[in-house]
Amino acid sequence: MSVFARSSRITAALSACVCAASCVSPLPDNLPEFDESRAKDIVVVVDVVSVRFYERNGGMGYSTVGPDGEVEDVIFASEPPFRVTARVVTQLYGPRLGRSIHFKTHSHWGKRHLTNGNLKLVHLMIDGNFLLEPDENDTDVGVDSRGKLFVPVNPDPIHILPCGVDAQKQLVTATKPVSRDAIPLAMQPAPVMATPPDLQKKLEDEERTFFRINGGLLYPRYGIRLDDVARFLKAKDPVGEEFWCRSQ
Repeated sequence: MSVFARSSRITAALSACVCAASCVSPLPDNLPEFDESRAKDIVVVVDVVSVRFYERNGGMGYSTVGPDGEVEDVIFASEPPFRVTARVVTQLYGPRLGRSIHFKTHSHWGKRHLTNGNLKLVHLMIDGNFLLEPDENDTDVGVDSRGKLFVPVNPDPIHILPCGVDAQKQLVTATKPVSRDAIPLAMQPAPVMATPPDLQKKLEDEERTFFRINGGLLYPRYGIRLDDVARFLKAKDPVGEEFWCRSQ
């Protein structure tokens, strides 16, 4: 191998290492404080491209104290905030966004909810400077047998949308199940917890609410098509706290 070729290969390898190091290093968390007084709501379906953590500048947690009474470490109860880069699939509500977006968010569970491979329905807020997803304001999106996007409906309200949207639910046949909304199939029978008639009613109620998928899981039988969500939001035009449906 010539000296030039060897030199070129070494240079390329070093460049790759520098790039890799820069890609995994955290972003500086120097965004301005979000201005709640100027906030506007946005609902959008996105395909997550990448997630990158910000430097931590504070957080939930506690200190461990050594035998000498000195603080030895700080253990955080949740991961630092992160920036999500995503492709906009369709927008349902709010000021129009471009095709590619970045938004800041945080989750006690880290980034895994946003990186499980499913499309996401995300409730964002914008104050004119940058986009923010309030903590864990996203849910999985599936595709039904007609090729329509839908959000699964569980017994609890969809907290990132206004109350009343559940009235739009309908039976769906999912061609692309969204795994996060599946729950483990309970072991049957349960003779100590239920008499046979009670157990039969439980199974019938379950059958009306869920269908079974492979792997011993139950998946919501009902969903709300996102076209219906968009029409609902346009008609309701919610403001501020009207947007979230809080469980009682």
